[in-house]
Amino acid sequence: MIKTILSDSFDFGIPAVSLVDSWSGGVDSGWMRKRAVVLTKEISDIRPERGFQFLHLISLGSMESYGANRNGDGFNEKRGSIDVPFPKKGSPGVLELAGGLIEYHPTFAKQAKVYKHHKNDDPALSIGEVAAEAYNQEMKRGELVIKVPENDEWIPHLTKLAAGESIPFSMSCRVPADACSLCGNWAKHRGEYCDHLKYHMTEVVKSGHQVFAINDRPIFFDISRVFKPADRIAWSLRKVASSDSFGGAELAERLGVKIPPKFFEEFDPKMAAKLAAAKKLAEIEKEVDSIAQGCDTERMRSLLAGCPTGRLPAGAMRALKDAKLGSALKGLSDAKICLSLEDFIELVEGGKNPSSILTPELSGLKSSMPRLFGGLLDGGEVEECAADDSYDPPNTAVPQRLKEVLGSVSDAFSMDEDPVRSRMRIVIIRGEVPRMPETKSAAAPAPKSHLLTEYAKYQVSFARAAGEGQMIPRLMVLRNRVGS
Repeated sequence: MIKTILSDSFDFGIPAVSLVDSWSGGVDSGWMRKRAVVLTKEISDIRPERGFQFLHLISLGSMESYGANRNGDGFNEKRGSIDVPFPKKGSPGVLELAGGLIEYHPTFAKQAKVYKHHKNDDPALSIGEVAAEAYNQEMKRGELVIKVPENDEWIPHLTKLAAGESIPFSMSCRVPADACSLCGNWAKHRGEYCDHLKYHMTEVVKSGHQVFAINDRPIFFDISRVFKPADRIAWSLRKVASSDSFGGAELAERLGVKIPPKFFEEFDPKMAAKLAAAKKLAEIEKEVDSIAQGCDTERMRSLLAGCPTGRLPAGAMRALKDAKLGSALKGLSDAKICLSLEDFIELVEGGKNPSSILTPELSGLKSSMPRLFGGLLDGGEVEECAADDSYDPPNTAVPQRLKEVLGSVSDAFSMDEDPVRSRMRIVIIRGEVPRMPETKSAAAPAPKSHLLTEYAKYQVSFARAAGEGQMIPRLMVLRNRVGS
């Protein structure tokens, strides 16, 4: 989950941003006392540089001392256990926090640069850098020193700071999940929020407890200057921030904050692989779109001949439903069998027949399948899908009976090379090589649908587990288009 934090969303009693007062011998001691700056080696080593200025930014305070910010986000100082006042049913009532600002504030120095309006895709577009960071344990807050150039981009704003005016920044981080301060519910994205965080963010209940999101293990990747009054994004930021009901996760969504691609290479290689798989599937969708509009190719037609169609036999579905979900996912992944939309719904819905729970919705969902992954990219939901590990095949044993059942349907449904080529040969021998169904225009974007999103999460996990090859992703996209 991505969170965005405004630089003035905590009340520190002093402006969040200030010019660093330094001279040839180092940072001015009087300025440091006035700002209550923590003295670290990195900060004490700062010296003036021709053509650059240094800014001191108080990033965020610990929830133990400052509570949550005005948008309902709290950041724990360290790992440990905390009690929640109204635990949800079946919960022990204790939150186990794995790491706070003391441990994770240093990620500012590892990952974050300064950008305009969170346009952080390319480090070459940065307009400043983090020269130093520290967690001030005496003041219970994080601090940054930002180095910026004295150029046309910055001089007007440096002049404001010199005159005692403030300039706002916002910072973004990624958390694996956040927890409700009232009931302790953990959520990987806003769709999993309890009613407290959905409808009562920042409110104080009768018991005196405030409703806010606890952000454990934050990894900070972005600092942005967001203050041009004429700029539409800055206007949206002020408008959203004026309402306490908007949490940091929704703020990040409304501002279109994305995680830089290089972030995952260091902190979450599995998610990086899943993002790459989703983007590959979206690229193949475009290729198949062009074929469907009349640009048919021999290679794709041959691959279409080996594409599995139809639903799994009832016996195979029974075996999958009888197994634990993790074992079923692992068995399917090992056999290279990707479930159709209908089979997926039946499996995850606990045995319900999709025709009984979806009609007439199913036909609408299937008509949107050809643009499933392109829609995720366009709608900014691809990170959510890649971050969700609900359908990742676990490293677990697969019951022998399930292996045998899946092996018996492998010839018809596996996307492994040998079964696919066998199906291709049979179709070609019979002279039944199919043509791609033609469309007059590109497929429509996938609509907002919980079921489609869940199916996309499953397919991304399946594609990642399948490895680096091209054949299985192409077969997945083809099957999404031709239907089951």
